Amino acid sequence: MKKIKWAALVLVAAMVVSLMASAFTVYAEEEAPGEVTVLDAANSTLLADVIDKSYEPGIKMIGATVANLAEPWVEGFLTSLGKQYEEYGVKVQALSCDANSVTQIEQVENFITMGVDQIIIIPFEPGVLFESCDKAIAAGIDVIWITNVTDDVKQHISAGMAADAYQYGVEIAKLALSWVDEKYGKDAPEGSVHCGTLTNIGIEYIANRTAGILDTLAADPRIALTYDNDGCMFTDDSIAATEDMLTVDPDIRLIVCWSDTHGIPADSVLKSKNVDLSEYCIIAGCTSDSTCASIDASANNESAFRGTIVEGKLDFGEDLFAVSYGLATGQIEKPYYSLHELSYYTTIKEIDPSYKNWYEAE
Repeated sequence: MKKIKWAALVLVAAMVVSLMASAFTVYAEEEAPGEVTVLDAANSTLLADVIDKSYEPGIKMIGATVANLAEPWVEGFLTSLGKQYEEYGVKVQALSCDANSVTQIEQVENFITMGVDQIIIIPFEPGVLFESCDKAIAAGIDVIWITNVTDDVKQHISAGMAADAYQYGVEIAKLALSWVDEKYGKDAPEGSVHCGTLTNIGIEYIANRTAGILDTLAADPRIALTYDNDGCMFTDDSIAATEDMLTVDPDIRLIVCWSDTHGIPADSVLKSKNVDLSEYCIIAGCTSDSTCASIDASANNESAFRGTIVEGKLDFGEDLFAVSYGLATGQIEKPYYSLHELSYYTTIKEIDPSYKNWYEAE
């Protein structure tokens, strides 16, 4: 991934209590020379900056099961994780359950039978996985859970990594509204900016992100929400939905997506229409190399994809490696819970001045 400027906004939630986001604490005050220092970083982004990578992790295989491996962000950070582990000889096997809870249970059970050292899970249906997670931990396998880390989840995992999903959606919508400020002005007439959304309410953490997006957009009087497809999960979903959106309301100029899985196809559909891309804006959550390239192209209006917000570092694989490696080497204590920071990548210049940490793409 190209070198970029990035910044983070720490979202406060109950899972992070009495932790300073600007520092980390060393618990082992009188450790012997060579003894592993246990770190308490407020979130995985800070942990990634302080983790000591000089230790042998003592693990050989990591299994990962996710709801949709075709999602660029997910594929990207798991690929990054594998590359970071190459020098240690650790293999990462990633599987997609394709939004099927039965398949995901089977994948976790198979990882246990294989004797992997860690299991990474982005759950499709969280509750049905608890029994399998308990079996994994009983077998000495660490379970790293990515997405909503609720109280009922915590007792079944070794580490949890999550953003405040609703607030994440709020921030995605705010970035979209920054484009409205830039393009139409803060005093644009009521209902003058037609907006379509590609969302999902079938998975809890995505549904919460969707709620944050829709509530924030609906609260801005300039926005006319004229189209929402709340069943977008795979790339084909968003292609069909964008085609439908532009048919239902040809005046839509702002498209907001819960993930770049849908932002990239939406951009492709717009390009196929030979429209003036300078009049359009696509904003989404998550990112990947291809997403960054599309956003870069929007600076010259060769793309309508103008900004994204991602959990953790722009390369979330760095955050995930820090947690995985930290567990393997004993540098973090179990259970470990991380509330993600957010990173922003955008060509939008008219940024809300109250957000000091928003940077434009290079």
